[in-house]
Amino acid sequence: MCIRDSVLINRDGNTFEGPEVDVNVNTYEGYFNQPSYHLAINGGNGDASRVDFINRSEAVAHDATFSTCAREPGQTWSPDWVLQASRIDFDQENDVGFARNVVLRFKDVPILAAPAMSFPLSDKRKTGLLPPTMGIDSTSGVVYSQPFYWNIAPQYDATISPTLMAKRGLDTVSYTHLRAHETPEH
Repeated sequence: MCIRDSVLINRDGNTFEGPEVDVNVNTYEGYFNQPSYHLAINGGNGDASRVDFINRSEAVAHDATFSTCAREPGQTWSPDWVLQASRIDFDQENDVGFARNVVLRFKDVPILAAPAMSFPLSDKRKTGLLPPTMGIDSTSGVVYSQPFYWNIAPQYDATISPTLMAKRGLDTVSYTHLRAHETPEH
C-alpha cells in the first residue's frame, strides 16, 4: 500500500505522520518518508528523513531526532533536549534504542557527541553511562565526574562516579550507592 499526501498511521499506539508511506499491512514491512513520530511507550518524539519498518517491533529512522520532551502543536518544534543521529534503531521487543553518529543538544547547544549510544525505550532500568558533570574550583581545579549506573539484579542497583580532578588526581569512590528495591508479593 503506497500512499502520497498527508498520511497518519498508528502502529500499536506509535504514530507516524508525513507525506509518503509504503507499508505491507500483513508483514509490517515498508517505509515512511519525512515523518514526524511519537512513541507511546516512553513519549518519545522526533523527525526523520525516512523510517524503515523492519517488522512489528523494529524500525530504523535515518537522519533522525529523538526527545522525550512533549511535542508542541505546529510545524516548528524545538525541545529543550534532543538527540540528533544519522541513524536510530528502535527495538521495542527488547526495549532499546541504538543511535549512531549522535549529538546530544540542550537548548540547541551541543553538549555531547558520540559515535554510538543506546538508551531505554521505557522506564525500565538499563546499565550504562549517565550524564557527566564538570566544574572548576580553586582547590581541585577542573573537575570531571562520569557516573556509571549498574543494574545488578532486578532488586539491586549501584551508581559509581569516578571523578578526575586536575589538581588532585583521580577519586574512584566519590559516590557509590547500592540500593535494594522491594519486590512485590505474588
